[in-house]
Amino acid sequence: MILFLMIIVDCFTSCQSQSNSNCDLLGSWIIEGGRITENYESAQPYSYNRITFSKDTLELASGFFYNTQGLDDDYPVGRYPFVYYGNKEKYKVSGDSLYIYSTPYTSWDSFKINCLESGGVELVGKKNRLSLSKEMAIDSSKECSIKYIKVHVDGGDLSVNRINYKVTYSDNAKLIYEEWDSETGSFKSEVLKLKPGTFKDICSAFDRIDLLKLKSLYTTEVSDFATYKLEVGLVGGKVIKTEIRGEDSPDELRLALIPVLYGHQILLYKGLTAKRWNEK
Repeated sequence: MILFLMIIVDCFTSCQSQSNSNCDLLGSWIIEGGRITENYESAQPYSYNRITFSKDTLELASGFFYNTQGLDDDYPVGRYPFVYYGNKEKYKVSGDSLYIYSTPYTSWDSFKINCLESGGVELVGKKNRLSLSKEMAIDSSKECSIKYIKVHVDGGDLSVNRINYKVTYSDNAKLIYEEWDSETGSFKSEVLKLKPGTFKDICSAFDRIDLLKLKSLYTTEVSDFATYKLEVGLVGGKVIKTEIRGEDSPDELRLALIPVLYGHQILLYKGLTAKRWNEK
C-alpha cells in the first residue's frame, strides 16, 4: 500500500512538473482554440490561427488591433472603429508565464504556460485558454508569384460606419487607397508609402493558398454583410477574381487578407487614441 502511494505521489509530481515547466516557445505554432488578443475587430472565430515566436518578437497571423470608439463617441463615418497596427509585438517569458505587450495600450497581457506531454502548449489567460500545436515547417524561399492585389470593400447600405473603399498593393512599396466621397459621388485617391518588405510579407501569406482553386463567389447566410471584391494579378499575366460576402471564406484566405484590408489604417489614423470598450 505504501509503495502504491509513493508511485501515485511520484507520478503526480512529475506530471505537475511536465505541465508547468517552461516550454521552448520558439518557432511556429497553430492556435487550435481561443484568442490571444481582445477581439476589437469583431472577427468571426477562426478554426485555427498561427503564432510564431522569435527571440523577442511574436508574429500573429490574425494581427493586432486597438479600439478607437468610446462609449460616448459617435460612429466613425467612412472607417472602422478600430485600427490594425501590424502582426508583430514584443513578448517575454518569466517563470511559467508568457507576457505579450500591447503597444497602443502600453500594457502587458499575461498567460500561464502549461507544457503538454503531447508536445503542445496550453496558454491560460484571464479571459482565454489557448491550445498550441507545432506547425509543420514550410518553404519560405519561394519567389513571390503575385504582381498586385486589389480589394474593394463595401460595407453595405446598412453599415453604420458606411465603409466603402478600395486598396491596391504592389511590389513598388506603394499603396493606392481610394475612399468613397458621398459629396462628390466618386472615389478620392491617395498614394501611401509602405514600409520596405510589406508586399513581400503579404505575398508570403498568400503562398499558403492555392489561388487557382479559389471560388468565384463565397456566399453567406447572413442578411447584412460586407462585400469584398478581390483581384489578384499574377506575374505570368493571369488575373484571379473572387467575391467574398461576409466572412464565410477559408481561414487561410481570411488571414492572408487582414494586412490587405486594414494595412492603410496605421498610415492614415496614427493620431487616434486607443480606448477600451468600456471607456468614454
